[in-house]
Amino acid sequence: MALGYSYLTGLYYGLNNSQHLFILIFFSTTAAYNADRLPYFIQKDIQNARYRVKFHLTHHWLAPLMVSMSLIVNLYILGNVSIKIKIFYIITIFFTALYFYGVNMNLSTFKYRLAAILKPVIVSIVWSLVTVIYPFLEEPVDFNKDNIMFFIHRFLLFFSNCLWFDYRDKEGDLISKKPNIHQYINIKSFSLLLLAICFIDLFIINSLYHKHFNKMITHEFIPVFIYAGIIIPFLKHKITLKKEKNLSEMFYPMIIDGVLALPLFIIWLIIINH
Repeated sequence: MALGYSYLTGLYYGLNNSQHLFILIFFSTTAAYNADRLPYFIQKDIQNARYRVKFHLTHHWLAPLMVSMSLIVNLYILGNVSIKIKIFYIITIFFTALYFYGVNMNLSTFKYRLAAILKPVIVSIVWSLVTVIYPFLEEPVDFNKDNIMFFIHRFLLFFSNCLWFDYRDKEGDLISKKPNIHQYINIKSFSLLLLAICFIDLFIINSLYHKHFNKMITHEFIPVFIYAGIIIPFLKHKITLKKEKNLSEMFYPMIIDGVLALPLFIIWLIIINH
C-alpha cells in the first residue's frame, strides 16, 4: 500500500522517481510490518488477531527472516540514494522505534495515556513521510503551502485508517495492557472524530483541486468518505466484536484496508484505459 501511494505522489507531481526509491519503500514497509510480528511482540496481539498470531508463532522463523532480508536490501539501496533520503530514513526509523517503545513497554499512567493518543499519530506520520516526503526528495519540489496541505491530507487519510484498526484492537489491547486511544473515547466520539477528519480532508482536497493540482487526487477522498459516512453505522449496528470475533478479524484487513486500496485501483483503471 505504501508503495502504491508513493507512486501516486510521483504521478500527481510528474516526478521521475527512481527504482531505488521504490525498492527502499517496499522493503522498509516489509521490515516494519514483520518487526511487529516478531515472536516477542506478536504474542501480545493474541486477543486481536489470533489466527495471524498463531501462524507467526508456529512459523516463528518467518518474521525474523523477512526483517533481516529487508534490512540487508535497504542497506544496499541506501548507498544509491541521496543524502536527504538517508536523513529522512533515519527520522522514519526514529518514529518507528518510538511506536514499538510506546506499545510494548511498561509505562506510567500518564505515559500510557499519551502513548494511546500518539500511537495512531506516529503510524500516520511514518506513512505520510514514506508516501509524500520520500518522493519529494528525489525531485526539486518546494515545500510550499499546497504541498504541506497534501501532506496533511495523506496524514488524515492514514490516521482514519489507524483509528479503525485501533477500534478492532481495543478489547485485546486492554487485556494485554497495550495503549489504545479507544480506551479513552466511546463510539460517539470516534464517529465525530472521523466526521471531522472527513470534512477537513474534503476542504483540503477541494482546495488543491481548484489550484490546478492533478485532478486524480479527488479519488483519495473516497476512503475517508467511506470510513466516516458509510461504515460507521454498519459497524455500530451490525458488528459486535465480542460475538463476531471471526468476522471482525477478516472485516478489517479485507474491508478497511480494501477501502484504502480503492484510489490505487481506480487510478490504475484510468491509466490503462487511456
